[in-house]
Amino acid sequence: MELMLDENSRLGSCTLLSHIGNGSFGYVFKAKDSKIPEEIALKICKSPCTDDEKQRFKIENAILHTLKVHENIVIPHSEILGESGYLYYLMELADSNLEQYLNANYNLSTNQKIELFLTVCRAILYAHKKEIVHRDLWWRNILIKHRDLETMPKVTDFGRGKDYNSTFSTPDGEKCWGYLYITPPESYFFVDSDSSIQHHILSDIYALGILLYYFFENGPAYSIFLLGSIEEFHKKVKFNPNGELKQRVNYYNGWLESFDTILLEKLRINSDIENDKINEVIKLCCEPNYKKRIQSVEQIIKILE
Repeated sequence: MELMLDENSRLGSCTLLSHIGNGSFGYVFKAKDSKIPEEIALKICKSPCTDDEKQRFKIENAILHTLKVHENIVIPHSEILGESGYLYYLMELADSNLEQYLNANYNLSTNQKIELFLTVCRAILYAHKKEIVHRDLWWRNILIKHRDLETMPKVTDFGRGKDYNSTFSTPDGEKCWGYLYITPPESYFFVDSDSSIQHHILSDIYALGILLYYFFENGPAYSIFLLGSIEEFHKKVKFNPNGELKQRVNYYNGWLESFDTILLEKLRINSDIENDKINEVIKLCCEPNYKKRIQSVEQIIKILE
């Protein structure tokens, strides 16, 4: 069934006002609900969708309910609802995403950018302490909401997230997740099948490093070169993603040995000398060898505060 909804369509007690955009597994509309005074966002699961996509959609809603007390994580306004063959839920409405906000506010000071980034870090740290990892942490999954004179980042789109307190987890089989710019190198070698939370926390940390770079340079140059390096190595060794884990780890280690560390210089921001700590954090977060990567979001916050 194709999505046959547009402005003024109704789902349950909601009237759709306009299409905002698309998430990993659904469509997002601005809407008005007769039971909620302010305008809201309504997220609809893709239709048609696979059982895995439907499960991820439900996981995302469940994770948001677990994290909803944190002011910098999007607030859900409902459980999963069903109407006219659609699965959907209601959530807090934001004003824009981080990409749009930075493009419109290109003259933000270094301190303003760092404070916004630290706010995102604190939200992710809260999730990690709840044993939840995001795994898809990029600039379109961070929303911006204006409240009075305050600009509030809001982390959203936990559809690829994993809750280690729940038996209701993401399905097996998808080895490499996340937007390609923020996916860490080890994912492309499929060595992150380790089910431990720390392994996946390191994936979020890598993404935070790319995100911090994006705050200042707003460009994916490093990721393009990195992916090119990995693709070239894959072709050279005829990499098989379905090979034995030991073999995949050996290939990953082989790629690390061949990796040109000069590429990391592409992650340096053009900033004055007092902001060397920003480059330090980016380098520590984006270390290609996950074992040498900074190990916790708390460490990131400590360096930048």
